[in-house]
Amino acid sequence: MDLSPSSLNDSEATYASPTSNTPKKPIHRRLWLTLKKRTMNIIPSWFAVTMGTGALSILLFNSPYQFNGMQTIAGILFGLNVVIFITLLILNILRYSIWPSLLPLMLTSPVNLFTGTFPMGLCTLVTMTVNSLVPVYGYNFVMLAYVLWYITVAISIVTCVGIPFIQMSRQDVTERQIFATAMLPTVSTIVAASTGATVATELPDNQAKITVVFCYILLGMGLPMSMLLMANYIYRLLLYKLPHSSIISSVFITIGPCGQSAYAIVKLSSVVRQLVQQNGLIPFTSVYDPDIAHLAATCLHTASIPMALFVWGFGVLWFLFAVVSFADTWAYKRIPLNLSLWACTFPIGTLALSAQELGRDMDMVGMKVVSVILMMLLVVIWVFLFPTTVYYGVIKDTWFASPCLAEVGGSPPTLDDVVFNNRKY
Repeated sequence: MDLSPSSLNDSEATYASPTSNTPKKPIHRRLWLTLKKRTMNIIPSWFAVTMGTGALSILLFNSPYQFNGMQTIAGILFGLNVVIFITLLILNILRYSIWPSLLPLMLTSPVNLFTGTFPMGLCTLVTMTVNSLVPVYGYNFVMLAYVLWYITVAISIVTCVGIPFIQMSRQDVTERQIFATAMLPTVSTIVAASTGATVATELPDNQAKITVVFCYILLGMGLPMSMLLMANYIYRLLLYKLPHSSIISSVFITIGPCGQSAYAIVKLSSVVRQLVQQNGLIPFTSVYDPDIAHLAATCLHTASIPMALFVWGFGVLWFLFAVVSFADTWAYKRIPLNLSLWACTFPIGTLALSAQELGRDMDMVGMKVVSVILMMLLVVIWVFLFPTTVYYGVIKDTWFASPCLAEVGGSPPTLDDVVFNNRKY
């Protein structure tokens, strides 16, 4: 696919060729064409950048071992992440406003799986709002986080239900085409559940109770479905082997459901115990006896830790699989630099975040150290990927490419040319 500005409009092709005798277009015209091209080719997978950056900011802010300025660095990353998220959101809004046909085109292509990255990226901002802004600015930011969380819940549910339904009804999917990205829509509800647990720690009792109930429902929507998809993914790997080197980092995505679920399980039980200590009422029962409520909350929290360890251990297994797969591919193939490399950041972050929470709850130094090791690994990856993304994605402009647009020749079709209701059943 030709992604040069000349592909957008043949009449503008003259400036793109350095050997052309025709004078170059004015700089403002070239900037406009570049912005037009990037807007046309922006895809949801770019929100993986906000997911990885957000996960790192959360880990740095909550690290069990702090140094002077560490939370300041986390705050800077949070601010940077807000800017990135808003920029990507504006570009996506412009894309589907200017070229409405690109929305159904995207939703009926394999790119639709990456719509799950949007609510997950927003969840990292909500979490950091609670962590860093609420202690300083108070209740107004609690309400901001609460409203934003409900927005992420709505988007996550629509994504979790809608994208698999589109795949079942309007896409032809073969076994070879099943990748770990299939889990992204379902993982979004798990991330929303864990974020809700964080928000609930700052809410009044009644709102916190409702939030906790919602979070358990969201966890139930995401975790079992993710496990089913993992089974399909293992089946695909056994039959068709590892993904191509250009998308080998996608093998890390399988860590995400495990790491985030482990965190959600522990965090929600901690919130329940906190609510019982405050008002003697456990959220999802009608027990009004404070002693029984305290006992029930303690039992729930105690049972949640081994359950979270069980799920976290499954995540460690996938982490080891992913590392070995990536290393083995790297040993004999060139792994190209592309946007898919961000796929490894957030999953590693979830594994580190759950280790942080488990280490804090169990007061276990070993888990805290593991969380720091994983966090440092994420730091190294981010320090490499972020400037690489700025250089290749923003300066060199080589990462703005829309596969669904390439399939129709590189130019946006009309709405009449896009068939969304082409049912496969």
